[in-house]
This record gives sequence, C-alpha cells and structure tokens, in this order.
Amino acid sequence: MAPRNKPGIQGKGESLTVRIEPRLRWGLELLARKQRRTMSSVVEWAILRAIKSEDEGLDYSYTDREGDNVKRNLLDVTWTIEESERIANLAFNAPHLMTYEEEVLWQATKDAGLVWKGHYDKNGDWEWTPYEQYLNLKRLRQYWPIIKKVAAGEEPRSKLPQVVQKDTSLDDEIPF
Repeated sequence: MAPRNKPGIQGKGESLTVRIEPRLRWGLELLARKQRRTMSSVVEWAILRAIKSEDEGLDYSYTDREGDNVKRNLLDVTWTIEESERIANLAFNAPHLMTYEEEVLWQATKDAGLVWKGHYDKNGDWEWTPYEQYLNLKRLRQYWPIIKKVAAGEEPRSKLPQVVQKDTSLDDEIPF
C-alpha cells in the first residue's frame, strides 16, 4: 500500500533540470541558508514570486462589463488537474500563450459539437458557439481521449463527438 500524505502536507512535485551559472548557484545556496530552506524550496518560492509579480508575472487586469477594474492571476484562472479543462481555460483566458499543439487540440474541441450547449437550426443541424459559458465540462472530460486522438491525427475528424441530426419531419403539422 502506498504511503499517504498527511493533511496539509504536499507530496513531491514535478522534477525540473536546469543549468545555471556557478555564481547564481552560489547565490541560491546562500539564499537557501539564510532562509533555512532547501534550494528546491527557494527556487519554488522565487518562481511563485515571479508569477505573482505585477510587472512581468501572470497578474493581469481588465475592465468588466460593469466598468469595474478586475485583477486576476492567469495561473489561478487556468490551472486544474484536468488537462481538457486546462486547455479550455487557457483558450478562453490567454489564447496567445497556447502552443501549436494546444491550438490543434482546441480546434478539435471547438469542432466537437457534443461538448457544447447549443440548439437545432431550422434544418435540424446542431449549432453551437464556442463560448466559455456553453462548454459542457462533463462531456469534455468524457470525450477528451477521442478529441486528443483526432488532434494527433490518429483518428479522422469524423470521430469527433457530434449531436445526431434532428428529424425535422416530426416538426410538420400533425393532422388530426
């Protein structure tokens, strides 16, 4: 049985290998000693400070519909353990930061009609608009494996989950 983490204590995180100049490493060691931390925790702390930095970090401001100035942090707005939701959050909040692979995944997601709330048009075809409020997260998680395969070219686009066309013949006037 795997050991369980104690409440409030995080397990080990992701591993990252970086090259730094000897002078910078020495500074990192000194800072770790001064703060009585490991070098890893000092690096994490420095990264978090940079992320939260107003000048060059991930904080941003915008004016909402009511004219109020809203301040947000892109990490807080986009992070989730679900890859599908993370890609969607990034697409809705900072599409200019998406990699090419993420853009391909997002296009496949936008083309998957079944993951979006929508309506039938007069011809019985499903119409949807890829806006955040119309995304069905439960269906996105459900169909994410096939969306990924289509985006990777392992499956044809015809495999994307779609809503079945409505039988418009039932909409005709019923003669009684």
